[in-house]
Parts: sequence; C-alpha cells; structure tokens
Amino acid sequence: MSKLADALRQTADCLEDVANGKGGWAWEEVLQEARAALAADGWQPIETAPRIDRWAELDLWLVAPNGRQWREANCRYDPSNDSWIGPDGRWVQGAYKRNEWGDKCFDPSDKSEKAIRATHWQPLPAPPKEKP
Repeated sequence: MSKLADALRQTADCLEDVANGKGGWAWEEVLQEARAALAADGWQPIETAPRIDRWAELDLWLVAPNGRQWREANCRYDPSNDSWIGPDGRWVQGAYKRNEWGDKCFDPSDKSEKAIRATHWQPLPAPPKEKP
C-alpha cells in the first residue's frame, strides 16, 4: 500500500473512532502525516477535492477566462454555492454579472467559460517540525 493510501486509511480510522465516541488519537500527528502524504502527490484535479468539511483549507489553482492562472492559498468549500472561498472570505470562483438593477455582482455559482474556475487543488503543507 502506498504512503498516501496508508495516511488516508489512518485518517479515516481516526475519524470513525471519534464519530463513535472513542478517543486516544494523536490528532496533530495523524493530520501531519496525511498532509505530507497528500502533498507528495502534488496538484490533483478539482473533481477530487474534499467537499465534506467547509472549514478544511486547501490550495487551489485558478484559471481566468483571459488565460491568467494563479495559486490561491488557504481556500475552503462553500456548499451553499458549490464554490470556493478564499482566506479573506471572498469567493474565488465564478463570474461578474449585472443584477436586475444594473449593479455589477459576483456570481460564485457561474461555471461558464466566462468564469474564473478552479481546475486543481492540493492540501496545505505540513507545518514545520521544529518548534520556535
């Protein structure tokens, strides 16, 4: 079994035990190992991004209609719009449109060719091992 599969299995076991009221897991170590294993795999297609926890943060690769591409760090999923939110609370995926009053508004649910789209994701890197 790969290092990634081992880390994911261990994380799933940990979550199952917590859901069943069992304790005893060293959460920080489990999460660090899972993050390190995922980071080793690098960028992954956005379709594989975790969407179960709206507070889980990850890095996104975004592509604008004009071809501009960039990395947006520390993003989280917003299930109410099936979109992604940046660390400052603004949506990072979608397009600007005019509302019924003519105001320019951002629509995070727009997934058309005129929208900024997330194409890939990667987990946040593990924190430094050495404490300051």
